[in-house]
Amino acid sequence: MASINEQGNIQACCPECHGALSTFEWNSKDKIYGSITRADIAESTCYRLYRCAGCGSGALAVVRFTGKLWPGDTRQLLTFHSEAAERLPLPRDLPQSIVNEFREAEKCLDAGCLRAAMGLFRSVLVKVLRANGYVIDRNLPLSHQLDTVAEDGIITKARHRKAARVLGHDIIDDEWHEPPRIDLEALRRFTQRILEDLYEDRAATVLMLRDAGRLVNEEKNMPVPVSAPPPGRKFFPQSLQ
Repeated sequence: MASINEQGNIQACCPECHGALSTFEWNSKDKIYGSITRADIAESTCYRLYRCAGCGSGALAVVRFTGKLWPGDTRQLLTFHSEAAERLPLPRDLPQSIVNEFREAEKCLDAGCLRAAMGLFRSVLVKVLRANGYVIDRNLPLSHQLDTVAEDGIITKARHRKAARVLGHDIIDDEWHEPPRIDLEALRRFTQRILEDLYEDRAATVLMLRDAGRLVNEEKNMPVPVSAPPPGRKFFPQSLQ
């Protein structure tokens, strides 16, 4: 949650710094970034530009303050854009394309685009299940697609029971409505847990998937190697050696 200090600078998680906590400054040594102030009798409301001290990206804050001159005697931060929420940790062996889509969903959630975020989180689940050998039937609820995953022992019974509640919304077929943010947070964490189930201990999971007949060639479902193997030597990711 963003906060403002006595100097008028703001501490918040920066979306361009991958969600890291940063200081946003309203001026540099020789420059004020700009503001519009609406003065009332007892207090003023300031619309002020800020700059991340880490990456240099811009932001906008609305601050109510008392006193004649900025930053005033007391300050109340009303809004701050853009602020990143906590970035959930993802497994190291997760393919980069899935990482990118999950992070984009988090960015949509930061921006308040809740339906877009829900669609992307669900898309992550569909893609990752398909990549691990599961056939996705668009005519069935997504929660039902996890029945076989649970039967294979890839996810726990507790996770499987939670799926129906977390995946109840289907924005593709439902009439337009804005899903509750609390439901999005639950979906985000549920998606992260599924990714951990599939990729946290990737070597063991690949063996389970192969025994269940899901992966005919497990290598194509692993992350692309950084460098090619020597001629004549078959490459196995380090997690499988």
